Amino acid sequence: MQTVMSCLAAGAIGLASAVCAEDLQLATDPFNETVSDTALIAGQFIAGLQFSSAPSEELALQAYIPAAWQSEILCARVITVEGQYLAANEYTVPASWAGGMTGVPYPKSTLNAALAGRPRDSVSVRLSRGACETRVTDVALTVWGEAQSAPGLLVNGFQAEQVYLYLGDSITPIACEPAPLETRIAYDTLCPLPPDTSSGPVDVSLLRIVDGEAAPREEITLWLP
Repeated sequence: MQTVMSCLAAGAIGLASAVCAEDLQLATDPFNETVSDTALIAGQFIAGLQFSSAPSEELALQAYIPAAWQSEILCARVITVEGQYLAANEYTVPASWAGGMTGVPYPKSTLNAALAGRPRDSVSVRLSRGACETRVTDVALTVWGEAQSAPGLLVNGFQAEQVYLYLGDSITPIACEPAPLETRIAYDTLCPLPPDTSSGPVDVSLLRIVDGEAAPREEITLWLP
């Protein structure tokens, strides 16, 4: 995986080979977001693929979009770890997109004020290929707020005793860890990606251990710079 450079501010993190060009176009109107005093959703298995980060008040969201996704519809799903904020909106990729980092417009509102000043990894972003109602098969790497540390998958292990990540054809498991947060409803596990993970589409599978038994694997393709 290459080094990544933020399009918004020098020194955030980097994507050296990417060209920061026009933003994705927000296709959902009106913008779809909800805040509740109780958990809106118990969570989906893959909650996000992102650099470990703490959201900023500017709601700065960026993503690495491969050239193969030009003219595609994408779904950005944002949820807080306790499940009280949820947004799901669709975006279009420009037809001339050549690949690289891009901004993902995120309108300010009275509702998303709930995202400011939160602990690291307490907001997850899943930017997937296809409309929001379709099955998730391909996920892009995102940067939410000020990026820190290495990228990883945020996963809902559904109270599994252990979650393991397998990259490509490797038979060597990568042990995932409990997300270091007090309240974990929408997701509860962080699966770090090794620094030497290859660029481009990377097939991964996730294995949960429940009551000492292996549950069916979840498979997905990650698109990395």
